[in-house]
Amino acid sequence: MPFSLSYLFFLFDRRYLLMTSIFFMFLYRLVYRLPTLQSNHTGSGASPPREGNALIQGIAVCSHCGNKMSVQYKVTKDAKYWWYICARTFIGEPYPHQRSLCVNGNIVDDAVSEAIFERLTPEAIKAAEEVLYELEKRKNSEDNYFVMQVEKSIYEAELAKKRYMKSDPENRLVSAELERLWNDRMNQLAKAELELRKSRADSKPNHLKTDIERLHELPEKLQKAWNDNTLCITDKKRIVRNLVEDITLNMLDDEIHIGIRFKGGLMEALKIPRPLRMYEQFKTNPDIVEYIREASKSCTTDQMVEYLNSTGRKSGKGLYFTLKMIQQIQHRYAIPSLNEYFRLKGYLSTEDKAKQMGISPNALNKRRVTGQYDGDYIKTTVRGGYMFEP
Repeated sequence: MPFSLSYLFFLFDRRYLLMTSIFFMFLYRLVYRLPTLQSNHTGSGASPPREGNALIQGIAVCSHCGNKMSVQYKVTKDAKYWWYICARTFIGEPYPHQRSLCVNGNIVDDAVSEAIFERLTPEAIKAAEEVLYELEKRKNSEDNYFVMQVEKSIYEAELAKKRYMKSDPENRLVSAELERLWNDRMNQLAKAELELRKSRADSKPNHLKTDIERLHELPEKLQKAWNDNTLCITDKKRIVRNLVEDITLNMLDDEIHIGIRFKGGLMEALKIPRPLRMYEQFKTNPDIVEYIREASKSCTTDQMVEYLNSTGRKSGKGLYFTLKMIQQIQHRYAIPSLNEYFRLKGYLSTEDKAKQMGISPNALNKRRVTGQYDGDYIKTTVRGGYMFEP
C-alpha cells in the first residue's frame, strides 16, 4: 500500500480507538467483576490501598525523579487536607529555594475523578461497542478457520483414498506409497477435528447483546457507586487502580500538571490552577489596599476604619477593620501614614514648630485651640497629633 497522509490519519484513528476501547474493557471488567477483585492487588511495585483519604496514594509519581510520592495529612476542626510529597528531588527553577515537590491532594483527586468520568461519554461508549462487534467478528472468523481446516482435511483424505483404491495391487511400491499418503491425510483430519472440538469447548457462550446493554448502563452505575456514601475510600482506590496505571504530578508557576496513564496505554494531560496558600487566602483585597494608599494622603486612620466598616468591607479573614489592621496594612505595603505623608511635604510636628517659634508645645496647642495661631495645620493622628506648615 503506498504511503499517504490519509493512511497515516487512518492508523492514528485506529490506534486511538483501540486504546479507548481497552480502557473501557478494563472499566467493564471492574464494575461487573468487582466482588472478585483481590483486595490488595496493586500491580508490580505498588503499595496496597490504605484507609487514608488520598485517592491516588501509591500510584502518584514525581515528574522530576520518577519515584513514588508519599502522602502527608493535616486534620483541622473543619476538614481534612492532604498533600502528595516527594522529598527526593530538587525542584530548581523557578523555585530554587524549595527542596521538595509538594502538591495539594484535595484538588488533584477531584481532577482525577473528573477525568475518569469524562471518559464515559456517548462517543466512547459507541467506540467500545464497535470493539465488541469486532471481537465477535474475529471470534467467528477463528471458528470458521477450524471448520475450513476440517473440510480441507476431509477433501484431501477422500482424494488420497480414491488414489489408493485405483492403484494396481501388483505394483506394491506405488500402492504402499499411496497407502502412506492416505494414512497421513487421515491423521491430519483427526488433528483438525480435535482442534475444532477444542476451540468450541474453549469458546464462551455468546452474550454480545447482554454485554452491550451492560456497557450502556456502565456510566450511570459507576457514577452511582462512586457517589454512594457507603462506599469506603479503599474501594474507590481499587476502582482507580484498576483503571489507571500511574499518575505523574508536577507544579510549575501557578499550575499543577497532572499526567494520567490509563490501562491500555491511553494518556491524558491536565493543567489546573494552584490553590491559594493559607496566607494568600487571608490576603487583603487589592481594591482595599489601593483605597488605603489614596486615603492615607488626606484621612486619619480612624476615618478610614469608619468608612470601610460603614461600606461593608471586610478583612481577608472576614473581620471588621480596626486601627491596628490599617496600621499593619500600611506597614506591609509601605504606605506612608497621614503624619508621614505631610512630614515628607515639609510639615513640622507640634514639638518642632514650637521650637521654631521659641515657645513650648503646650503654648502652641493653646494658640491653636483659641484661634490665635494663623498658620496652616492639619490633624494627622487619632490621639490629636497635628502637623504645621513650616
